[in-house]
Amino acid sequence: MRITDNYASSRAVTQLSSLREAIAQMQDQVTTGKRFQNPSDDPVAANGVLRNDSQQRAITQYRTGIATAKRRVDLEDGVLQQLNDILGRAREIAVQQGDSTASSSARQQAVGEVNGLISQVVSLANTKDADEFLFGGAQSTTAPYAVDTTNPNYSFTTGGASGTRAIEIGSGDRIIAHHDGATIFGTAAGGLLKSLTDLNTALQSGVSTNVAGTLQGLDTATQNLQGLVAETGARGARLDMADTNLGAFSSQLSASSSTLQDADLAAAMTALVSRQTSYQAAMAATSRVLSMSLVQYLK
Repeated sequence: MRITDNYASSRAVTQLSSLREAIAQMQDQVTTGKRFQNPSDDPVAANGVLRNDSQQRAITQYRTGIATAKRRVDLEDGVLQQLNDILGRAREIAVQQGDSTASSSARQQAVGEVNGLISQVVSLANTKDADEFLFGGAQSTTAPYAVDTTNPNYSFTTGGASGTRAIEIGSGDRIIAHHDGATIFGTAAGGLLKSLTDLNTALQSGVSTNVAGTLQGLDTATQNLQGLVAETGARGARLDMADTNLGAFSSQLSASSSTLQDADLAAAMTALVSRQTSYQAAMAATSRVLSMSLVQYLK
C-alpha cells in the first residue's frame, strides 16, 4: 500500500481529533460527575434513568398525599380526644343530676353547662383543614353543623355532613384519612350531639329519672368514640408504613440512577490524565513525521 504525505497528514489529523474528543469526554465526566451527557451516549442507561425519574415524581406525589392524610388524621385524633373529655363530663352531670336528691336549681344550672358542651362539640365539628371543613363529608366547603342558641336548651342543625374523600397514597392504593361528621357527631336522629341535647331536655324537665335515662345514650356515644379512636390510630399506622416504604423505594431508585449515570471520578481523572499524555505524545510524533519530506531526506 502506497502511503502518501497527504494520507499521512489526514490520518494524523483524524487520530488527533479522536484523542481530543476522548479528552473532552473525560473532562465532561470530571466536571459534571455524570458518565454521559446526552441520552444518545448510552441509550440503555439513559432510559433507565428516565424511568427512575418518572417513578420518583410519582413517589413525590404519593408522599404529598400521605402528608395531607396524616395531617387530617392528627386533626381528627385531637378532636376525638377532646370529645372523649366532653362526654366524660356530660356523664358526670347525668349521674349527679340523675340522683333523686339533686335540686331543681342544680339541674337548671347544669343546663347552662351542657349548653356550653354542645357549643364546644359543634365548634369541633366545624374544624377546618386549610380551606376545607374536615368533617364536611362531600360538602367540604360548607360548615357541617350549627348550634341553635335561641332556646334555653341549645340544639344543633346539620347540613348533611356525610360522604368520604379518598386520598391516593400509592399506585392503586387510596385511603380515607378521616371520618365524616355524621359518623362522629351524629345526626338529628341519633349520635353524640343528640345524646347531649337529650341530656339538656331531661335536665330541663326536672325529673331525675329522665336525666338518669340519658346515661345509656352517653355510654353508647362513648363506646362509638373509642372505636373511632382505634380506627384513626390504625389509619395513622398505615400512613406511617406507606411513607416508610415509599422512602425506602425512593432511596433504591436514587441508588439505581447513581449507578447508571454517575461517573467514577477517580477513574475519570486517571483516564483524563492518560489521554492527555497520549495526546501530547501523538502531537510530538505527528509534528516530527509531518516535518519530514523526501527533499529534506535527500539533503
